[in-house]
Amino acid sequence: MYQKLSAQDTGLAPLLRKPTIKNLFGWKSNTSVDNALRAGLLPKPVKISERCWGLPSDEVDVVLKAKVAGQTDEQIKSLVKRLEVARTAAFERLAA
Repeated sequence: MYQKLSAQDTGLAPLLRKPTIKNLFGWKSNTSVDNALRAGLLPKPVKISERCWGLPSDEVDVVLKAKVAGQTDEQIKSLVKRLEVARTAAFERLAA
C-alpha cells in the first residue's frame, strides 16, 4: 500500500497551477500569466504531465513579495534568473 506524502514530508514546495497563480497576482486572465512567463517575470514552469505544469510555491512567493516591495520588472527578471539557478543547483546537490 502506498503512503500519501505531502510537500512537507518531501521537503519540496507544492506546485501552484495557473488559476492559483492568477488569483495570487490579481490577474483576471490566463493570458496575463502566459505573458509574465514569456517576459521572464515568473520562473520557468515545472512539467507535471504533457499538458500540465506548475510553479514551485516558494518561488512564486518570492516574486510576489518583490512585486509588493515595488521592485521593477528588470529587478524581478534578475530575481527570477537567480531562482532558476538555485532550483538547478538544488537538484544537482540531490543528484550527486
